[in-house]
Amino acid sequence: MRMLLGTLFLCLTANMGCDSGTRVDSAPLDAPRAAQSFVQVTNGQFQADGKPFYFVGSNFYRLAMAEAFQGNVIKEFKNGRVTFPQIDKVMENYATEGFKVIRLWGFACDGSKGSSVTPPFINKDLSLNMDGIQQLDYTIASAGQHGLRVILPLVNFEHEYCGMEWWVEQTLAKQASPSQRNMTWSCVEKRSHHVLKLTYNPSDCQAMNRPDNPVEAVVTKEHFYSSDIVKNAFKNHVRNFLSRTNRLCRKTFKG
Repeated sequence: MRMLLGTLFLCLTANMGCDSGTRVDSAPLDAPRAAQSFVQVTNGQFQADGKPFYFVGSNFYRLAMAEAFQGNVIKEFKNGRVTFPQIDKVMENYATEGFKVIRLWGFACDGSKGSSVTPPFINKDLSLNMDGIQQLDYTIASAGQHGLRVILPLVNFEHEYCGMEWWVEQTLAKQASPSQRNMTWSCVEKRSHHVLKLTYNPSDCQAMNRPDNPVEAVVTKEHFYSSDIVKNAFKNHVRNFLSRTNRLCRKTFKG
């Protein structure tokens, strides 16, 4: 699936987990350790700590979600802390095979179309769901423990799990006054996902609905780029998300 580029996901291959050698099932550190540097681009080449950075990576986007294990997530308790041995095993396998980078999704929104994530990372009121974030924290910490860097997109271009449409629905559609909305809708066939029409009136889609060919009105994602209401809500979420501290190793997501 395509992901929105640029500022909407974290700097490529930043190590946001615990440093190598820090056990994620031990007590929190007394003081944060120095974070590894972000990977930069110099003269068209990835560099880390001033040296060329070459890597083999993997896209296991659902690893921090229960869906990655068919909802059967194993939790164990060590030294008073919840651990996820399945996640540790995946990271161990990646490290053993020489992988340096793993791409995870930093989004999973409550009620988003095409998915049912339990628990989600983001609630419908745009607050963070700490029950869901706990597993994401652990996954990132485990990646760092195994020497892996992380790419963490914060929104999906497609609608699954937390697309731009979800942000438009939760902000512009629910919070803005009618005069501020000026929203466009897509009349979409549920079975084929084919867009039949763009309209300012979602009732137009209802008129096209037939028992053998159901049609639904879906708000268009373009407002994610154009509406100040949507943009400000998402920017505020990014600030909150990146400034919070991973409780397992006392580091912010900024690195």
